[in-house]
Amino acid sequence: MFEEIRWHGRGGQGAVTSAKILADAAHREGKFVQAFAFYGAERRGAPVETYTRISDCHVKRHSQIYNPTVVAVLDPALPKILYLKGLSKNSTLIVNSNKQMEFSSEIDCTKFWIDATQIAIDLELRVSESYITNTIMTGAVAKATGLVKLDSVLDALKSQLNKRIWEKNIEAAKRGYNETHPYNNGGK
Repeated sequence: MFEEIRWHGRGGQGAVTSAKILADAAHREGKFVQAFAFYGAERRGAPVETYTRISDCHVKRHSQIYNPTVVAVLDPALPKILYLKGLSKNSTLIVNSNKQMEFSSEIDCTKFWIDATQIAIDLELRVSESYITNTIMTGAVAKATGLVKLDSVLDALKSQLNKRIWEKNIEAAKRGYNETHPYNNGGK
């Protein structure tokens, strides 16, 4: 197994933390991992990409991820051109959206959606004026891909986040896991 997960969000939304939590969860299950970020403008609100690699053997690749097996989109307002690049029919796309988004027929990959923003609103997960969807989307990735168990995500979350915010974020990851939906046509 060699999985390359690309996370898309905006600065301040927690995409870097998502990559780290997923990597930590996979490491807890005995897998080899990498988690790192690619910053453009390095400011709150600017588009960011972060990456997680999960493998059964040592990860020797140290580049950005150009042909992901999984793409997770924390901000549905991002231009599609940013996150659709490099997808193949074997890829999985998980989008934060309140409904199934429309994609051209050329985007022939497995698709899932979750209303992570509404969950963040429900749980009052916000920093400043931004709702934070990272732990929700990490739970969604675990559900959509089966790469890691939810319990591993919850344990990793505790090691990556401050204890004072565990409770809401544990609930967020659980809801992310339980409220992730495949597209009506079986995810295609």
